[in-house]
Amino acid sequence: MLTQGDIVEIKEKNRIFSGAVLTPGDKQILVLGSDRKEFKISPSKILFLNSGLNLEKGKDFLLSELKKIQEKRDSLKQGIQLKLLWEMVEGEENARSAEDLAELYFGSGCGSDEKAAMIRLLHEDFGYFRPRGNGFFPVDARTVKMMEESRSQQELHKQREEQFILWLSEKGVGEPPEGSHGFLEILKDFFIFENQSGKFKQAQSLLKKAKLTDMDEAFEILVQSSIFQENENLSLKRYRVPEKFSEKVEREAQERIKAPLLIRDYLDLTHLDSFSIDEETTSDIDDALSFEKVQEGFRVGVHIADVGLLVLKDSLLDKEAYGRSTSIYLPDRKIPMFPDSITEMASLVKDEKKPALSVLAVFDQKQNLVSWEIRETLIQVKRKLSYSKADQLIEQDESLSFLYQTACQFKEKRIQDGALVLQFPKVDIGVNRETGEISIKPMSFKSRSQILVSEWMVFANYLVGLYCSQNKIPALYRIQEAPSQIFSAEDGDWVNLYRQRKVIRKGEVSTQPSPHFGLGLKVYLQMSSPIRRYSDLVIHRQVKAFLNQELLPYSIEDLEMIRAYSDRWLEISDLVERDSKRYWLLKYLEKKIGERFEGIILDVHPSEYLILIPEFALEVYCARGMKDHRVGDEVEVVIQEVKPRSNVIKVGL
Repeated sequence: MLTQGDIVEIKEKNRIFSGAVLTPGDKQILVLGSDRKEFKISPSKILFLNSGLNLEKGKDFLLSELKKIQEKRDSLKQGIQLKLLWEMVEGEENARSAEDLAELYFGSGCGSDEKAAMIRLLHEDFGYFRPRGNGFFPVDARTVKMMEESRSQQELHKQREEQFILWLSEKGVGEPPEGSHGFLEILKDFFIFENQSGKFKQAQSLLKKAKLTDMDEAFEILVQSSIFQENENLSLKRYRVPEKFSEKVEREAQERIKAPLLIRDYLDLTHLDSFSIDEETTSDIDDALSFEKVQEGFRVGVHIADVGLLVLKDSLLDKEAYGRSTSIYLPDRKIPMFPDSITEMASLVKDEKKPALSVLAVFDQKQNLVSWEIRETLIQVKRKLSYSKADQLIEQDESLSFLYQTACQFKEKRIQDGALVLQFPKVDIGVNRETGEISIKPMSFKSRSQILVSEWMVFANYLVGLYCSQNKIPALYRIQEAPSQIFSAEDGDWVNLYRQRKVIRKGEVSTQPSPHFGLGLKVYLQMSSPIRRYSDLVIHRQVKAFLNQELLPYSIEDLEMIRAYSDRWLEISDLVERDSKRYWLLKYLEKKIGERFEGIILDVHPSEYLILIPEFALEVYCARGMKDHRVGDEVEVVIQEVKPRSNVIKVGL
């Protein structure tokens, strides 16, 4: 029977604490807790009670006494060795009350505090005793052994964690302590997958306990521990990009380059003065051009490497290329879609006879298009030109001169038809893997040879798209809707180019032909890079089958699957390339702290400006200073802080 002043042990939300009964009752009891709060509970929540407090002495007295009782019972609980008690009753089949177990452990004369302490512990620790009815029975010896082993492992884990945290807090000096592998793996996973890591909270806890707030410092510790390399490309790991080819794929590649190619009635154009124009370091040469005089005027050939002849559909090589979807070009390396042996065999290498899929276009003396066709051909590149060499030859070489002039006309026609030429600044970032030297080179949009090549590739892609559309050949078309607004922007008008970029719609891939607004073309697809883009290889196979009156290898449904899969991997490759270029650019700018560069304000926000530094094609936010600036103002910025690994760059006006 409860009375006022009784001390009760209460279990509430898995917590046991002491309280004093203020008002007893059959259904609800008003209790004063040791946390100074009064609350009502059901009698069923009372685990133990004893008399002892006088309510007339006031609330402060009650609280003081409750605090003393709480502390004493907690202290007694901490001293109880449950295993010793368990050994006294091991094997008993009947349950004992908590009070009986307390008297067995402390002696028959034990008081209320000892019994309450035992009750608390038995409700918290089920390793040696389990509740049954109103009592507790001893756990069997086998289960106790398993529990003790588990607790031992937990204690060892705790000790190792404490040692690892200490090592982290000391900046990882010396070898990692014994048993650190699991903790290092947690941090590794955290750096790779960031907040998507399944070990995100564990990693945060480790770093917080080690008081490591600088992620660059934390990453450096993993570098010292050989978990990462200094310039580790985490994006490749984050998106699980395959960097190497399996032995089976490499073996099949070797078999294919040795096997005879099934060249049928290919048109022999090896007599033409065909030439390629690429960067000096380019090894995968997808395309070449030719120019010849014919009765109607001139014939231009756009020749694309016939990869489909070498890589058979549904082969291991084909499945590997499908899985990768594209080659990835990073400042410090290339991750190809095909093994090097296939790339070398398919490339339109100088002085070697190579199969190609060619777009042959005939022009009259006034450079008007008269006719065109698509043929399987054999070509032999006579000249391998770099862009700089081609620029030097354009004025004096009849072939290059004609091709450049006609390319300019085609480009002008596209612009008249609505094409947008968004020549935002870009830089070519290169890294020497042996020396670590980083080179930053602005990319020129006005190079005549680059205009020549890009326009003829667009032209060929357009004609093949037209061919597929007219002949109802299922294909993967590139489409783009018109933007919501058109800004008039000339070369170097960075502000309007920025505004245009913000509203331009993203290009898409579709199995249905539709205009490509950005290019100013009514139909367009890509087939000019089959060595580095799987969808281009697919177009080759479709066109080649149609030319030879064979069953088309891909249906619309097949192409939809390829489109969906390739879209994902092309997006990933874009992310990886962008992240890598950003890292190496910041790595380069890390040595430019304190230097000043010219910039232009692209946008104004309440507390900051968005500034473009054209020299590095870098857009960076900067805090507004004392002087107000407007969009379009030219400013001078100084680089204040750069952290490549954390993707941080701070500049000031």
